[in-house]
Amino acid sequence: MTPYPPTTRLLLRANGEELNTIIIQMSIALGILLAGIARYIVVERNSGLKHLQIISGMQLKAYWVGTFIFDFLKMYLTILMAIILWAAFDLDLNAAMVPLALLPFGALPFTYAFSFLFSSDAAASSITMFLHILILGILASITWTFRIAIPPFMKYGDSMHSWFWLIPAYNVGAAMFCDRQCDVLSDVRKSPVAEGPETDADKWAFPNITRDCLVMILHLVVWSIVIMMIEKGWLTICCPKSKAKKSQDAEELDDDVLKEA
Repeated sequence: MTPYPPTTRLLLRANGEELNTIIIQMSIALGILLAGIARYIVVERNSGLKHLQIISGMQLKAYWVGTFIFDFLKMYLTILMAIILWAAFDLDLNAAMVPLALLPFGALPFTYAFSFLFSSDAAASSITMFLHILILGILASITWTFRIAIPPFMKYGDSMHSWFWLIPAYNVGAAMFCDRQCDVLSDVRKSPVAEGPETDADKWAFPNITRDCLVMILHLVVWSIVIMMIEKGWLTICCPKSKAKKSQDAEELDDDVLKEA
């Protein structure tokens, strides 16, 4: 006797639970990695190592390009391992690999600019890790659940989706859900009980994974400009003063050194 096939709701639930587990693990790994990067940026600024390099002749653009290349290579070890595991276990996340591969271009400049909000390396590390676990590991899942499974909250889910892309890591979670369930979302939105607008079933449509990929490049441009403005002193109101200890002989130091202290 042949049992009844699983319903769409059961398949959606099983698929979503598996994705939630993968996304939470990804958020923890990326959160820890970016927290270490943010902490080191603040430590270099507070300890005077960055200032020492600048007064020794290094240009600021060389400092940031070198930092980006080093962090990019370090971050890509984790990303490549994730892509290899996704392919090895046939997780059906082939399209989501593209925004994941582009994540360093958005996440690193965002983390650099975000680190200027902190004068404590411990606070920078903790809040950066918490932010990425919250956005990628929790809110990406909640947003997709609102959009696909709870009719009264579909419009709220769409609004959340329209705002959370401002955090680069969110776009990876959104792409992973879309890669697996964009066609299901499209079918759900066509039902009479749906309270949200219809969506495109094509995962590579612009509102879907294509946008998630392009957003990473947009983050690279925008946050690079923000960092440049901070370094030029145009956004100092957003940057707390360093809490580095001042020397007892501070009155003998040059003005540029006192400014950095």
